[in-house]
Amino acid sequence: MSERTINYSIREIEENDIESGGLLEVQDNLAPVEDLSKPAAKAILNEMKSNPLHRIFVAVAQDPTNQGLVLGQQRS
Repeated sequence: MSERTINYSIREIEENDIESGGLLEVQDNLAPVEDLSKPAAKAILNEMKSNPLHRIFVAVAQDPTNQGLVLGQQRS
């Protein structure tokens, strides 16, 4: 059996992660968000980012096939 590795980077969340990075799909694995629209998600993100005590990080794929795809998230 061969071992597959995924190249990724960790960075602070960006609005584009909602639009095209698959963030809502990742979040839906943790809690149902299927009825949450992208504009509503962006509004929530901007509200959270306006609080200096909230920081959200995402792990993002760096391979050519999945460039920019969000793999996971963590809030602190």
